[in-house]
Order: sequence, then C-alpha cells, then structure tokens
Amino acid sequence: MLLIVSSLIGLFSLNFPMMLTSRLIQAVGSGLMFPTINTVIIRVVPAKISGRVVSLNSAIIGLGIAVAPLLSGVFLTYVSLTSMYVVPLAVGIISILMGAKFMFDVEPRRQHPIDTLSIVLSFVGLAALMMGFSELTHRRCSPCPCSSSVWRCSRGSPCASSMWTCRCSTCTR
Repeated sequence: MLLIVSSLIGLFSLNFPMMLTSRLIQAVGSGLMFPTINTVIIRVVPAKISGRVVSLNSAIIGLGIAVAPLLSGVFLTYVSLTSMYVVPLAVGIISILMGAKFMFDVEPRRQHPIDTLSIVLSFVGLAALMMGFSELTHRRCSPCPCSSSVWRCSRGSPCASSMWTCRCSTCTR
C-alpha cells in the first residue's frame, strides 16, 4: 500500500518537496519489504529448497537494482520526471490484486501488546549510534574520539541498545 500511495504522490507531485516525500515513503516501504519477504519465504518454503528461493529472490532484487537506472534514464529522456512513478504504481496495483486473490496467513494471528518502551529504546540507541558516527566524521579540529558529543553518543547508544536487548530477551513468544 505504501508503494501505491507514494507512487500516486510522486506521479501528481507539483514540486520537489512533494517528489522527495514520495521517494521517502517508497524507501520506507522498500526497507520493510526485503526482510518481510525473506521471513515469509523461510517460513513457507520447505527447508530443503528455502536457500534456493531466497537466492532467487535476492537475484530478482539485484536485477531490479541493475535495470532501474536504465529505465529511469529512458523515462527521463523521452517522457517526464513524474512519469517514473507509473511503473511502481502499476506493480503496486497488480501486487495488491494478486495478494487479495492468493494471499494466506503464514501463522495464526495472535494479539500482542505494543511495547512502547522498547520502540523508544531502539530508536534512541540507533539515533545515538548514527549521531556518534556523524559527529566523529565531522570533527576536523578535534580528531580525538573523546570529544564531548561523540563521547555522549558513544555511551548513550550501548546503554539504550543493551536495555532494549534485555527487554526483548525477556519477552514471551
């Protein structure tokens, strides 16, 4: 659904911020899709051939990454910038229709409460790690990794990440 929404936003975008927003939504959808597909493949496909199917899935994704710049160049040369969203929109609509017909539950549904504190801890841990690396690469005057902001981020990330890990390891499955 994210692909369809972002493609519609991109197709009818009037300015660069709208187009950038559509690309960000597509990036979130793409980031969620790859681990989800691999998890479903591993759970549904028999163990004997699951490696082959995961490899085939990765090869298809790699082919898409290799062909996308060529197709984008053709669209940019002969049509328009917003027309690049037609192909993802068509793929999204076809996927929704096929999913409605062929999709089934991989596992039985269960009600799980959302652990808000774990979400916040994982976000803080990853954000602190990224900020620490960013500060480390931008500090030209002080190459010492003990500068104050780098030091705070380097302490904050493991603390938040280890608290998140402890919370996740005590979760009942």
